[in-house]
Amino acid sequence: MGLQKDEYRFLIEEMPNPWALQKIILDSNGDPVDFVFQDANQAFLSLTGFSRAELIGERASAILPGTSLAQLFRPQKYGEIALNLGEAEFEDFLYELGRWFKVSVFSREKGFFSILITDIIDYKNKKEALGFLSIYTEELLGLPFADFDFKLLTDRFLEISNSQAVLLRTREKGSECLITRSWSGDREWIEKAEEIIGEKFWKLDQNMVSHGSTANKLIELEDLQNFRGEKLIPGQMEKRKNELGIGSVFKINLVHLEENLGDFILFARTGDDIENRRAVELFAKLSGIALARFSREKRIRDSEKYHRSIIEVIPDIIARFGLDGTCLDLISGFDEKRAFSTEELTGKEITQMIPEGAGERFYSCIKRTLLTKSLQFVEYKLERPKGELWLEGRMVPSGEEEVLALIRDITENKKAREKLRYISFHDPLTNLRNRVFLEEEMERLDTERQLPISIIMLDINGLKFVNDSFGHKEGDQLIKRAANIISSCCRKEDIVARFGGDEFVLLLPQTPEFEAEKIHKRILSRCEQTKEDRISVSLSLGVAAKGNPGESLKEVLNLAEDRMYKNKLFKSKSSRGVLISILLKTLGEKSHETEEHTQRLNWLAQKVGEKIGLPPSELDRLLLLISLHDIGKINIPETILCKPSELNELEWEFVKKHPETGYRIARSTAEFSHVASEILAHHEWWDGTGYPKGLKGEQIPLLSRIAAVVDAFDVMTNYRPYKKTLSTREAREELNRCAGTQFDPEIMEVLVKIIREEQRPSEGEQV
Repeated sequence: MGLQKDEYRFLIEEMPNPWALQKIILDSNGDPVDFVFQDANQAFLSLTGFSRAELIGERASAILPGTSLAQLFRPQKYGEIALNLGEAEFEDFLYELGRWFKVSVFSREKGFFSILITDIIDYKNKKEALGFLSIYTEELLGLPFADFDFKLLTDRFLEISNSQAVLLRTREKGSECLITRSWSGDREWIEKAEEIIGEKFWKLDQNMVSHGSTANKLIELEDLQNFRGEKLIPGQMEKRKNELGIGSVFKINLVHLEENLGDFILFARTGDDIENRRAVELFAKLSGIALARFSREKRIRDSEKYHRSIIEVIPDIIARFGLDGTCLDLISGFDEKRAFSTEELTGKEITQMIPEGAGERFYSCIKRTLLTKSLQFVEYKLERPKGELWLEGRMVPSGEEEVLALIRDITENKKAREKLRYISFHDPLTNLRNRVFLEEEMERLDTERQLPISIIMLDINGLKFVNDSFGHKEGDQLIKRAANIISSCCRKEDIVARFGGDEFVLLLPQTPEFEAEKIHKRILSRCEQTKEDRISVSLSLGVAAKGNPGESLKEVLNLAEDRMYKNKLFKSKSSRGVLISILLKTLGEKSHETEEHTQRLNWLAQKVGEKIGLPPSELDRLLLLISLHDIGKINIPETILCKPSELNELEWEFVKKHPETGYRIARSTAEFSHVASEILAHHEWWDGTGYPKGLKGEQIPLLSRIAAVVDAFDVMTNYRPYKKTLSTREAREELNRCAGTQFDPEIMEVLVKIIREEQRPSEGEQV
């Protein structure tokens, strides 16, 4: 009987290593594509940041991305292990945590696998590791007596006791379970006893056979029912014993130094007692000593073998060094990819092998370790044929004039730390310094020696409009172009940082304000050179300077920001106008929204508006709506806009989003925000089946209803690659058919009358 389920659960839950159990998910072809979390200990929950309720039952694909464990999503590899009851180990560097981990994956039930995560960034020194492994081996795993000659003991015991049969059971370390190891004599005799008690001896635990037992003393069991702890009907047991010819049964516990190692069960011949009781008890005591000695020796051998195997797979040098820096012994060495071979290291002084400087630091660490009698560290760099190699030495005293050193390759860790440092202080889009770095530098440079200090704050005009109109990819390109212009106009000693989404800051130590103004002008000049680009770079700037020690650099930054926003207010209107012109031009180039189409719509819309009595202000809004109603199509791919055949469902859903895109674009500019709601509603139907909101009847803005009718008529009567051109009469019939469903019937009647009564201008004629 091993550890109980609740004991295993306690050990797993208290274990410092993160552990989780998962179930593999297969697709229709039987290939692993995902896995679901079934269980996890507290260490795993702490590592991921999830609660048990958030983790258990969830798919890994739904929760691992974006977390510190995103790199552990390997469904194909884990599936192979889970389906084949296999096991594997991986080493991963988790960038969010900045640490190396060993990930052990194993499966004991088909379709399920466990993950055990071990932090391997900091190995403990050898003595600590050996001590921990020894405790773990003794307390949790135990050591069975698999190699001991148990048959010799039962044979000798049978001879000394003159019994009919002898059975030896031993206890698993750390368990109450007694396992039958060997028997000698008449097997049938043992089987008859088992028939009476209705149980196999190897299934009986210690509690069932402990009645009247003492250490190394032969005890006669009064009746076989004592094995079961039950009382049978008086006389029934004796009757069964007589029928089967069973004699008395004796038991003797094998105890050494208060440790119960097991027991002997002796089956006497019918009517006989056990001969040579004293000799039997002495032999039992000697057997206990032999078992105890074997147990200890085996534990030591197994422990040494196990610890040696652990040391051999540690990817580090473990060596002893003397007081003079000589390597006394190489316990574990690097492979061919690492720094040293056994021959290079053993018997030589460290200063002879490591270049000057690094060798001296290593030797100083040896002396410091022996002097302080405590753990010491040293880092040093070696130039090897395959490149730069960084090593870390950890040393502890090992005697009065020796140290035990663990020398670890930390090259990758060093690179990772440098990469993390770079990421933490740089903007990933522009590779400029970020706000964190800027604020640290402001604090560092805010000294009288650096005065005067100037600050320039810059903001990209119209970035939100570009993102809404052309997409964030185009917006990112605009940010990078602006960053390149700013950087190219600065000096080497200037600090250029991206301060926010569309903001940049220049920190100029030892720079008066008039010098900062020169940089300001250079930046504006470079921006002017982009006017012919599809999307030009326009920046608003503010300059401020600190000249007195009593001033706060943060207040100077706030002043530069205030001046920048005033400059932005001045520039914003013209900047948005330019962007709108670019937007309309781009839309015309990629779609069928020609200038002639807009002229025809303006003519028809104005006639309808005048006919129904719209005031001049509303007529102006109507004509602006006609110009901008399809501006949201700027984000639709040209392949969809110009597709000659019918759109599929996915393409149609893409097209149906353009009123909302147009609404966002119009809302972002003060000049057009007053027609944003009409742009949003120009594809709503009179009967409520339109999009995007499903407005019905007069819930639809009047100007949107007019735009919908005149646009539909012009599209029907002019060429489109995806639709047959209709005659004027056919178009009127189609309008009549759709009145009351797609179109406002009153607006439709007004348009039909205008078409009948008036002649529209020819192609190219101005309204």
